[in-house]
This record gives sequence, structure tokens and C-alpha cells, in this order.
Amino acid sequence: MPWERVSSDNDMLNFMKRLIKIRKYASVIISHGKYSLQEIKSDLVALEWKYEGRILKAIFNQSTEDYLLEKEAVALASNCQELENQLVISPDGFVIF
Repeated sequence: MPWERVSSDNDMLNFMKRLIKIRKYASVIISHGKYSLQEIKSDLVALEWKYEGRILKAIFNQSTEDYLLEKEAVALASNCQELENQLVISPDGFVIF
């Protein structure tokens, strides 16, 4: 079965490329680092891994409301919008720093 070329502006392809890049960067942090899990509020969870001075954070919004937080450098996000100095994580969204 011949493979069809996928356009470089394909959202899913670009999302997967970014996810793979994060996995390569963070695999040591996740495998060997110390992690903490925090329930910010009902259906809103924050994970943080630390290893040798490197930090990886992720926030998952499984609630029915938007969640606002201070804007940081985002590695990957889904259902997330940037405002002036804030990030808005919509329901079923996540952000990885």
C-alpha cells in the first residue's frame, strides 16, 4: 500500500512532531526524576517532574470551566488560548511547560 505525502501544515502531524520532541527532551526527567501530583481543584490536575535542575510541568483540565494561569513558555498545548499575561486552559485541555 503506497503512503500518501502529508502536508507540512497538517495540524495533527505538527502536534505529533512537537509531542515527540518533548518526549525526547523529557524522557530522562520522567524516568529518573522526582514527580509531584497536585489536585489544584476538582478535575484540575498538575504534574511536575524535577531532575538535575530540569523541570517539566503539565496541567490537565478535565472540568467544565476554563482555568486561568500566568503565562509561561509553552512546549505543547491543546484547547488552550493565550491572553496578554495569562493562559486559558479550556475544558478537556492541557498545557505542558
